[in-house]
Amino acid sequence: MERLGLALETARKEIAALEAEDRNAAILANALEAASDRIDALKLALDAANAEIERLKTASAPVDETLEARIEELVAALGSERTRAATLEQERTALSTRLAVAEATIGRLEREAAQAGDLATQLPLALLAQARGADDAGIKAATGADKLIGADARARIAAVQIVGMADRRLDPALWPTLPALARLDPAVFVKLRDHFLAAAGQLDLAKFFLEEGPGLGLSGALLELWKRVLG
Repeated sequence: MERLGLALETARKEIAALEAEDRNAAILANALEAASDRIDALKLALDAANAEIERLKTASAPVDETLEARIEELVAALGSERTRAATLEQERTALSTRLAVAEATIGRLEREAAQAGDLATQLPLALLAQARGADDAGIKAATGADKLIGADARARIAAVQIVGMADRRLDPALWPTLPALARLDPAVFVKLRDHFLAAAGQLDLAKFFLEEGPGLGLSGALLELWKRVLG
């Protein structure tokens, strides 16, 4: 039991770390994309300003005061835009570096999680349910999922990781969902785990199961449970 308790703690920490790094990588990726879009827009504005300055320079000879003022205004704006663009380029470089570090960390954690597979394989979902404060019905459902998963190590690891991604408020719907998924095909846990990780923390599990549940073999009663926990 002590060894299983240690396995539980290790698995939970690993899952939490993976989830946090995935979410951070997504935030960085979104910020980087936004910075890139702003930089592209600034460069277009700079090109337009340059073209306008050249047009004004050749539009009148001599250039009257209004045109001179306009040129000075555009030159000042151009300098400001260039300064802002340089700042954004620096931001983009910094974000790229941080994103690369985050992605490398995710890769390392995933490799470590795979290497620690024996721990997750020895971790019954029923024990995980008990540790998360599940009621008797939840523990019974988790036990049923354990029996259906059997010796499928990849499916068990994925199921444990899915539980780790879920907020505890979802547990009343999550525990009875696990045996339903296992009855469909234990391999579905791996597919769902990979899908949730790819979403990088941006996916609402309750909404997902409510919308996709019928295709995953969830009964009407289970869908009602997901509707309740969704609020």
